[in-house]
Amino acid sequence: MAVSDAPSWASFRRCYGSKGRGGGKKESHVFAKLEKQLGHLQVHEATDSCKEAEIGVDYASEAFLMKRNVTSWKKCCRLCRKDASCLIWTWSSRHYHVRSLRRCCWLKGMTAMRFRLKDVSSRELVSGSIPPRVRPTAESGSCQRFMEAVNRTRDDKYMLAVLRHVGSTASPAPGSAPPPLTIPRLVFFIHYYDAPISPLYSCAIESFLRKHPDHQVVVYMKQRSNVSWTFPVGSSALVARQIDFQNEFVNTPLEGWYRSGAWQSAKFPVLDLCDALRLAIIFKHGGTFLDLDVVVLNSFDFLGASLIAVDEGSFASNSQLTTPWSADLFVGNAFLRFPPRHEFIQLLMKEVPSKYSPSSHASLGPSLVTAVYTHVCTQLAFSSLCTSILILEPRALCPVYLFNRQVLSFPWTHRCEQMEEIVSTSVGLHWWNTHHQLDGKTHPSSSMLDKFMSLACPRSHANLTGSSGRKKEEEEDASVWTETGMSYEQAMRQALAGAADSRVVAAIRRRAARELAKKRG
Repeated sequence: MAVSDAPSWASFRRCYGSKGRGGGKKESHVFAKLEKQLGHLQVHEATDSCKEAEIGVDYASEAFLMKRNVTSWKKCCRLCRKDASCLIWTWSSRHYHVRSLRRCCWLKGMTAMRFRLKDVSSRELVSGSIPPRVRPTAESGSCQRFMEAVNRTRDDKYMLAVLRHVGSTASPAPGSAPPPLTIPRLVFFIHYYDAPISPLYSCAIESFLRKHPDHQVVVYMKQRSNVSWTFPVGSSALVARQIDFQNEFVNTPLEGWYRSGAWQSAKFPVLDLCDALRLAIIFKHGGTFLDLDVVVLNSFDFLGASLIAVDEGSFASNSQLTTPWSADLFVGNAFLRFPPRHEFIQLLMKEVPSKYSPSSHASLGPSLVTAVYTHVCTQLAFSSLCTSILILEPRALCPVYLFNRQVLSFPWTHRCEQMEEIVSTSVGLHWWNTHHQLDGKTHPSSSMLDKFMSLACPRSHANLTGSSGRKKEEEEDASVWTETGMSYEQAMRQALAGAADSRVVAAIRRRAARELAKKRG
């Protein structure tokens, strides 16, 4: 029996009765009858058609991609068919018990154990599978179109037209926007680590400069000496400043909060201070703030005062912000673009003492921005303030959502259609480093993220692949010292005396070459 012949979801809900999800004899009887009526619906893998699926079935496999606003299970099936990495799929109806995950389509790439869910909510899920397809190659049509899209110049009018946004009460028509405020040609980054800036992070700076050569880039660092030979972006437009929290918070609404020392007992004091610092910087100087785990793909010049929504799935269920794209979105703080002393940034800083929770993670991050924007722009309706701010849809900077981040490690030739859409409709790619630590295993040279980096920040990418080679060399050299039981200094003395074997001499030469390259850099 095909799913299309089954009772509608509305009829399922009418059967729930006034007891809600608690169950009861009536519900048990209805679902027992339905179980018998539907039987065990098999998904025939011999066909590519989306005609059959299973109700009340899920698969024990993590989804690599989730799509929102998918109105039917057949559309979900077709999305799976179009994706070269997808083998099984699951769709949730508009009655799914998690509001923020209604009408979602999960694409899964691994065959997994199929299991039938017995609770009431399981009737809100439909699953199916499709046979493996031939994987595309770099020479395929979709990959050729992606490479053409990378080299295509997109002007401000185009980007404004493709990126939808929302004002204080309703979404303007695509392409319309409030009069842009003058934004200084400054961009700020924060690097609060003891280690030098790695090529992964310098990619954000390099890719920004390639798209905005007329901007000044300011990097706030824990130690200015961290701009070292490993930092591949040489530009007169680049300035490094040592972080001085006390000085940066002076003459801002955050000065009293910082002096109170409330952050000292925090679970994540560095994160909280850096979230507060970005507000103080933008308030004082104006311009654009960006996180370092971003690859810039298009120009921001078409934007006035603006923020970007982020989609964090069920984690956002405590958000009260509703947009034309989805309910339960946050307004992120990975991207801030404002003129100096903007009233909204001032309101954010004034709310810090009352909203700050030292025991919480990122209480001064998206949750703060979302709470203030929702309160001011939907409850108090400060129309003149709110209509001057664009809230761009998530794909502007997060075309790969947090819960879809693993696709960044998939072979890029399998994701060409998605990559073409990203470079055509997004200003940047946030790759979620906090949740997706990259190394040789999760970040292979053929991956989607690696391809974006090689195109957007070639110098950083070359340094990244080179640093991987250096790391391998260092590991080999360490094994030499371990096997011989010698330190580097002892090996040097032995080599000078002509008593060292060829492996030891080679390790000494490699280390000397690395140190020389570091000094020259």
